[in-house]
Amino acid sequence: MFIINNVLKMKSIESYERYRTIFTNDDVEISVDEYPFGIALEIENKSIDKDPEEVVKKWAELLDLNIEDAYRLSWDDKYTELCKEQGIKHFNHVTFELPMPKVVD
Repeated sequence: MFIINNVLKMKSIESYERYRTIFTNDDVEISVDEYPFGIALEIENKSIDKDPEEVVKKWAELLDLNIEDAYRLSWDDKYTELCKEQGIKHFNHVTFELPMPKVVD
């Protein structure tokens, strides 16, 4: 951070606080990210010999998730979208102490 800010003279434009928990086995890695504005779950194939798409579908089904409901953009985009929809101020440095929109579904 010191080198980027003081040597390269670049400034931070945004940051997000989050807690990440990762679960894994031979087939899959599941990441659960807790952001100030919601929870994101990511399923990533880790199998060497199985079809990646089938692995992700299997674990989505086990978790009772519908892949069609997946949010395909970044969480930066989701945060901006939620702020606009809910009329909440958008912050560039997102922390758990700030007023945040909520993911409701």
